[in-house]
Amino acid sequence: MLRSLLELRVMSWARVAIHFWEGARERKRLRSVAEALGIAVFDLDALRALKALKPDASTAFILGTGASAADLSKQKLEHIQSQFSIGVNQWILHPLVPDLYAYEVHPDARLLQALDRPEVREKLPYLLFLKPSRPEDFSNASHLPEFMRRNSFLYSRVNIWTRRKSNIGRDFRKIVSSQYSLSSPGVLLDNGASVARMIALSVMLGFRKVVLVGVDLSNVEYFWHRKPEILERFGLSTFTTAQKGMVHETLNAQNRPFAISDYVVALSVGTNHAELDLLVESKISLLAGLIPVFGESDPK
Repeated sequence: MLRSLLELRVMSWARVAIHFWEGARERKRLRSVAEALGIAVFDLDALRALKALKPDASTAFILGTGASAADLSKQKLEHIQSQFSIGVNQWILHPLVPDLYAYEVHPDARLLQALDRPEVREKLPYLLFLKPSRPEDFSNASHLPEFMRRNSFLYSRVNIWTRRKSNIGRDFRKIVSSQYSLSSPGVLLDNGASVARMIALSVMLGFRKVVLVGVDLSNVEYFWHRKPEILERFGLSTFTTAQKGMVHETLNAQNRPFAISDYVVALSVGTNHAELDLLVESKISLLAGLIPVFGESDPK
């Protein structure tokens, strides 16, 4: 009964209040873990520093690790580099060094160690390290190269509270627009996927055009399957992810509020175009046809 009442359209304010209450509790845990790991919490100063990196950029590119990322043309890669980019998890292995890496604990320490290479040292990107959920994973942070620590920050997440797709856009707008002024940005709005958190961060950074690259969902291939030479640079013949089975894990709504495809589409439909213009880069993505495809009206 209470959940049904809180899911009403007019109760968005209550759902947002619950979100920030949960966020306040999570920030306390975040500070404790940050102290144990010796990594600074992602705060307003760090957010402002990210905003200042590319003041003329108009687009945020969220770089997923799907197979289509191997097909990016030189022109598209150059355009991505001219804008603001966020590389998610195993994007660390890709030659293109983004402005920001979004990393969550991976059992293979070679992933973090792969950051220690000349092009990363030259660019010195930022890194957001998702707070480990288990104490036994804390040691993973020790593999972060020392030169990266100055620009590395710990963050956490709280899932969107609603379970009605029609509420997603409205609640997203209210939470993300309030995040900057009401709380530390260190606890990001989530739907159980890095892509969801990075969309929220992109909007907090002031971007209204957000392009999902390598977010294919239509298969479980990765960019190194199509271009094995990417792994060969690191002396690797293969790289194992947490993906199991033939259906992308983020499409499973049993352990997250919504399948990521439903969440992204609801964001695209439920937010004003001036607030969030959400596109997907590849036509092979499951999202193509559900949200606009980047490049169909823009030659880049």
